Amino acid sequence: MLSINKIHFSYDDKPVLNDLSLDLDAEKIHGILGPNGSGKTTLLHILGGRLAPDSGTVSWNGQPLIHPHIAYLETKPYFYPMITGREYLNLFTRQNPNFSIEKWNELFVLPIDQLIETYSSGMKKKLALMGVISIDRPIMLLDEPFNNLDVEANQFVAKVLQLLAEKGKLILLTSHILEILTAMTYYIHVLGEGQIMETVPKDAFMSWKNNYRADEINAQINKAKDLL
Repeated sequence: MLSINKIHFSYDDKPVLNDLSLDLDAEKIHGILGPNGSGKTTLLHILGGRLAPDSGTVSWNGQPLIHPHIAYLETKPYFYPMITGREYLNLFTRQNPNFSIEKWNELFVLPIDQLIETYSSGMKKKLALMGVISIDRPIMLLDEPFNNLDVEANQFVAKVLQLLAEKGKLILLTSHILEILTAMTYYIHVLGEGQIMETVPKDAFMSWKNNYRADEINAQINKAKDLL
């Protein structure tokens, strides 16, 4: 279990996360849902060790969370210049010699011997996902993993993540797209005002989805009607 206990974080004295607490079970895909600016990426940066919280703790199975527990996919992955996809993946597979670049690339279908700067945004995202999968860490933090993927790649990646969860991974992904989260996660954790406002289990998705921010959205629609 990944336990987040009373995490507080501020940018320039402006609170972003405010005593946020959350327990996440392994063998599950968890979704963090929230509007832009709600702190989703900040939370992943803290879990991934990119940022230090002002206060609070994070533990994994009762012990402090450390870097070797974590594989982290950023919204916009960074790649060193002038390297090929294969060279990029070789940086990761040194940690896991059982990962077969060739066999996985039969599924991801990337030009791995070409320079990465020739890749499209979707190809870069798939390459970064291969790197995250290859290091075989128990916790996978994925920030908007479906951005820039086409429909076919979206469906394939969703199935792969579900298989990884069944193999014991704890997968935590962010999205502001409700349909993605309801289609593939076991729990949706709603982030707002710096805290987890509610946790919704899979069997309640359908009824909850119809009411999520309905009053706010309807008010916005009515204002738009007045402008048209």
